[in-house]
Amino acid sequence: MTTAVAEERVIHIDTKDDKGKRTTVEVGIPEELQIYTKRPPKKKKIGVMRVITIKDGDRRIVWDPMSIAEINAARKMFNDLVKQGMKPYQVGTDGSASAKVMRKFDPHAAECIFLPLGMICGG
Repeated sequence: MTTAVAEERVIHIDTKDDKGKRTTVEVGIPEELQIYTKRPPKKKKIGVMRVITIKDGDRRIVWDPMSIAEINAARKMFNDLVKQGMKPYQVGTDGSASAKVMRKFDPHAAECIFLPLGMICGG
């Protein structure tokens, strides 16, 4: 008999307050979105948020840019991650890295990468 293990639908983000105290906050992954631990298949056009944290590693959150429900769920998650101090970087259309920080959610962007501010600043 095989027991299925549900994948945790949470991103753990390590933060520091103004006094330097470290805490971990959690951002939920909406049920409408899919989670991949490897590169998602290229069968159809999809949007991808790569969220990189110390605890969770590299998680790919995927949405269908033709689904209003999935776009709304991805937008909410994007905004929640930004509120918790994550920085979203736009990935070039050819998959190349970019230093361009996304100011708002773009449902038609092929991919964005979220990094914790501490990883960027070294703090």
